[in-house]
Amino acid sequence: MSKISFEELDARFSKVQSDLPVGSLWRHYKGDMYQLVGITIIEASLEIGVLYSPVNHHSLSFMRPLSDWYAKIVKDGETIQRFSKV
Repeated sequence: MSKISFEELDARFSKVQSDLPVGSLWRHYKGDMYQLVGITIIEASLEIGVLYSPVNHHSLSFMRPLSDWYAKIVKDGETIQRFSKV
């Protein structure tokens, strides 16, 4: 893993924060609703991660790398976003 400066991490972080506002609601392609809790940096890989919780279970939190959050999924022969903003 190459070293990335704090300035570069901060620039990446700031860009993502404007695209994914904390508190926003998102629908997973399987139908469940989630609230975005925050954005983080995954220490092991220095990737940006997305923290989110099920709308009806705020005591649970999940994290996905940003690349997974924005991934496209093929469902019933159609290419769709894994998460879509509500």
